[in-house]
Amino acid sequence: MLFRSLLIMLPVAGMTGAATLYQSSQRTQEEIVRYELGNTQARFSALPVPSADSLQDPLNDGVIASSSGRYDPDFQRTNPADALPAGYEVLPQRSLQLTTGVGAALVSLQGREVDALNPAFEGKYSLLAGRVPHEGTEVLVSPGLMARFHLAFGQEFTTSAGTFVPVGTIRDASAADSNSILYLKAGQAPADLAPGPLTRQSVSYYLVGPEPITWQQIKEANSEGVGVLSRSVVLDPPPAGQRTVPGSRLHDNTPVLVSVYATFGLVGALALLEVGLLAGAAFAVGAKRQARALALLASSGAGTSTIG
Repeated sequence: MLFRSLLIMLPVAGMTGAATLYQSSQRTQEEIVRYELGNTQARFSALPVPSADSLQDPLNDGVIASSSGRYDPDFQRTNPADALPAGYEVLPQRSLQLTTGVGAALVSLQGREVDALNPAFEGKYSLLAGRVPHEGTEVLVSPGLMARFHLAFGQEFTTSAGTFVPVGTIRDASAADSNSILYLKAGQAPADLAPGPLTRQSVSYYLVGPEPITWQQIKEANSEGVGVLSRSVVLDPPPAGQRTVPGSRLHDNTPVLVSVYATFGLVGALALLEVGLLAGAAFAVGAKRQARALALLASSGAGTSTIG
């Protein structure tokens, strides 16, 4: 009886656990704001669009949610720095492609030029261990960089951007601790360090101030090739009717959701099939055992009332 109960319970528990895992992997709007923006109002970055007829996802400044699909060869994207509204304190973040020597080889690592421990980034960045840098060569690093290069606090670390001394580890809530990242403040990276191509990841500008960035401002920025993640818009997204551009339709996530739930349904059906096969076999074995026991009772002279 216990065995048959386990046969039924285990697949059901597995399906429930898989569904719970999927749901828990989806960040809430409050988590998006906290992990991506900290206490800032908005983030401005480059948006890869083919023309001015495109709109981003209100919850993701790197995803195009609506577009006419028209390619405009004369379209010139605006530098995000030139699209920033006035009246805000601006906290830039620049990504750097760095290298360091390991033996005779050069290996790559990520660099970020950002004031990571600024109170405006609370929730996005947090100090894990060590202390705040004070001297000009002191830096923060990710736990993954310390582990990858077998570093200790106070030990010099030479890169293509210079030689630095890690004094603390930092966590980026939107990235894994295992990433190898060197965090520099403005001025610590050489001015002649070659910048990479302008992408959403290469440079971002975080705005600090009391005034929220509206959906209308985001639409205007999108038409210039600039993506914006706004605290107020994430927490209170615009209705579906305001997320389209003329001549286009809203990109529907329904097929994705259907495929996810269809996968769960298929797994569930296979699990139930397995339960049926195993339970059937278990019942068959039980019936054979019962028939054998009854036969033994009959051969030993047991009465009909006893066997029945």
